[in-house]
Amino acid sequence: MSALANHAFAKMNGIGNEIVVVDLRDKPAAVTPEDARAVASPRGVPYDQLMVLQPPRLQGHRGLHPHLQQ
Repeated sequence: MSALANHAFAKMNGIGNEIVVVDLRDKPAAVTPEDARAVASPRGVPYDQLMVLQPPRLQGHRGLHPHLQQ
């Protein structure tokens, strides 16, 4: 199953571009080129750009925000 399946999305446009934004911060997943093409298929949502929001990946430190510290 696609990493993008069953996730809410927002479609925005501006200056002739159609952008689909998918928020995966609550359930991170790797998005493959096949996933991206499936979304843009005739049965999907046509777009020019796909933006996927993922949780921050901090390496080597605890971060600056208290909610990011363990």
